[in-house]
Amino acid sequence: MRCGHISLWIIMVVQLAANVANAQPPSRRPPSKTLPDWAQTSWMARRNAVPEWALTSANVIDVTKGRVLKGVNVIVAGDMISRVTTEPVPPEMRTVDISGKYVIPGLFDLHAHIQTSPGASPDSEEGAIVLRQLLDHGVTTVRALPLLSEYATQVSALVATGRVAGPTIVPASGVFERTPQRTSWGFGDPETARAWVRREALNGTRWIKVYNSMDEASLTAIIEECDRYGMRVCGHTEDVPPALAVQLGIGTLEHVVSFPLSCLADGAERPKGLGLVERTISRWKQVDDERAEQLMRNMKHRNVGWVPTLVVLEQIAEQGGRERGLQLQEGDAAEMHNVIIQAAEKAVAFHRMGGLVGMGTDFPVDNVPIGESVHRELELLVNAGGATPAEALQIATIESAKILGFGEMLGTVSDGKQADLVVLERNPLEDISATRTIAFVVHSGRMHKPGGSDDPKRRP
Repeated sequence: MRCGHISLWIIMVVQLAANVANAQPPSRRPPSKTLPDWAQTSWMARRNAVPEWALTSANVIDVTKGRVLKGVNVIVAGDMISRVTTEPVPPEMRTVDISGKYVIPGLFDLHAHIQTSPGASPDSEEGAIVLRQLLDHGVTTVRALPLLSEYATQVSALVATGRVAGPTIVPASGVFERTPQRTSWGFGDPETARAWVRREALNGTRWIKVYNSMDEASLTAIIEECDRYGMRVCGHTEDVPPALAVQLGIGTLEHVVSFPLSCLADGAERPKGLGLVERTISRWKQVDDERAEQLMRNMKHRNVGWVPTLVVLEQIAEQGGRERGLQLQEGDAAEMHNVIIQAAEKAVAFHRMGGLVGMGTDFPVDNVPIGESVHRELELLVNAGGATPAEALQIATIESAKILGFGEMLGTVSDGKQADLVVLERNPLEDISATRTIAFVVHSGRMHKPGGSDDPKRRP
């Protein structure tokens, strides 16, 4: 068993176990932004015990300030960044010279369906390929939304213990909704929903995903029970509009389809029975900008994140909805692209007012490509939403880390953070597409070469 990447996994497991043992009444508290003392002590001990190595002559992207730190050395000890410095490294230290290259923090995907088929097992080759593809594209942390909850928790353990190479997996549940359709867990009343949350807590799940058929009482019960166990709730609901879900304490709103429900203009049509494409277009055409701003301010005030997954809309538009068995009407594709622009602009506005926007892609739904979709989402934020490359990178790193409650551990290239790094050939602050020019990836202090066979224990 390796002692590197397992640290973050242990922190997740032990914190959750403590929450289960000492469940408290709901408090609507945001996730902790600081590490417990025992975790800091544990990490310091490992940093002192593992030989250091360095990436030298690096151009480090300071995503917080949107600038390049030129000619610095990134010292790695175990799974941690020991220090980022301009001082020379000791001659006996192992080094990797990356002169002319650029280093960004590892990327996130907060809406990832890593279980790509119902019959896939956690230790299957199919699952291993998905995890390698994510690392190939610089994705080092994933909130996994599986078909079956146990899949995510088991894969998380396999990666943490070095049996499989892959990104850090933050396990979410299968879908919760009152009317089971394509969901893992259906329930008929709030108390049953509470019981399912307790089961998920014991399973090691960190997030509960709720879906469309949800009422206020059930969502309230789920959120309250999650709060007792240090878990959070994500989802996209139709029956509970976003403003109410925010008020109740949901952790993140997913996608852009339901977002307009709480910011429609007076007199807006609310036709029922429309398909996904029709209702998405209809709603976004009727958004009132002032109400949208008020919704986003409430989200910011209550620490609610938004994971828009723009890339899945683009896939639906460009593939004509074939993956969903849809028949797009003439003009629908152009209208969907207009929705992407509107939603991207709203996401960027939310970021600029200090809200938390998360990077998520919904792969492999609608043939959204695994890993590559994160880079396309970055491009859409910039090209459709008007974000600067620095702002897009903040969403894919710092803000996503904060949404997960890991802001002190992940999201920047700085002293004391987990050594999740992506080494690029070009400067992404000049062109966001440069995030695609990956030379290699460092995940929890171990090097991963895109396209190559991977030893999860490999260090320089």
